[in-house]
Amino acid sequence: IKKKELINELSLKNKLTSSKEEKIKTINSSKKEKQELIKSLGKSEKLFKRKIQEKRKQNKELEDKIRKIIEEEIRKAKARHNEKDYALTPESLILSEEFVSNKGNLPWPLSKGVIVQYYGKQTHPVFPGVQTFNNGIDIATDKNTTVRTVFDGVVSRIFFIKGSGKAVLINHGEYFSVYSGLEDVYVKTGDKVLSKENIGTVIFQENEEKTELHFEIWKGYEKQDPSTWLFNAY
Repeated sequence: IKKKELINELSLKNKLTSSKEEKIKTINSSKKEKQELIKSLGKSEKLFKRKIQEKRKQNKELEDKIRKIIEEEIRKAKARHNEKDYALTPESLILSEEFVSNKGNLPWPLSKGVIVQYYGKQTHPVFPGVQTFNNGIDIATDKNTTVRTVFDGVVSRIFFIKGSGKAVLINHGEYFSVYSGLEDVYVKTGDKVLSKENIGTVIFQENEEKTELHFEIWKGYEKQDPSTWLFNAY
């Protein structure tokens, strides 16, 4: 009987030892997974920050080109009227007034899409220390979606931004609309365009598997929040 009790006690101890060993293995495995996850997140953060830097560089290039074009437009207007201040032609003045009167009711630059990034300062949901500033809005859509104008105007310039495709800047008198991230462009500089007229197609970014249009509105040198101009954008 004593021998049987001792065998049972030994068996129980062995089971407890085995259970402890399994728990230790699980804990060590969990620690390893956490370390790998931290390492992976560290790599992801570095990769994301590098992408952010590239995006900032593209945004800066786009902003510089927009400012340069607007500056040329204002300089031309001044030269036409031989005045120091920015003078609009009667036609441009009417266009500006009509543009303003349609604030909040302008058609979207795409027939279908959803805003994935709004105007202004943005904080990354995973990396709270990473912040960016968006000069416009980004609208996600389907592949091969056509881009259209939000109002009547004149094509001021068509230019290329490395890494984000072509961009079209349209003059609406005192205001300008910018359509960036285009693959094909159907218009040329100097063309008069009407509201909802097709001007190109959005580029498909294969590396990120997404199709997004970057859209901006400017009043002279001042950036505007496009969401306040487009119909039901908020």
